[in-house]
Amino acid sequence: MDLNNIIASIVIALIAAGGSYLGYRATAKAEKHTVDTTSRVEMEKDAFQRARAFDIQTIERQDREMEELVAANQELKQKNDAQDKEINQLHIENRDLRNKNDALERKVDHPENRISRLEKEKGA
Repeated sequence: MDLNNIIASIVIALIAAGGSYLGYRATAKAEKHTVDTTSRVEMEKDAFQRARAFDIQTIERQDREMEELVAANQELKQKNDAQDKEINQLHIENRDLRNKNDALERKVDHPENRISRLEKEKGA
């Protein structure tokens, strides 16, 4: 073998070694990028799932609270309606009692009326 062949073989070997090294670096860089991207995607996916679970819990809690409020509101409405009926009945009873009182007052001789009647009887 002559010197040119040996040098050419060495140069070719160096080029091949450099190419494989550069290929390895590119592969490692791509793998690191893939791992970073996958890791970031997984973190974002986990964060989304946690947020979603929190949102679902919040919605369910608010639904329960809303049902409780609706039930309490209906109960208060029924009590209010019953009180309105009772107040109306009391107004009717009050009016009737006033009317009876007025009628009784008209029947009863007031002292002023009695005095004037006695004075008329005395003068007559």
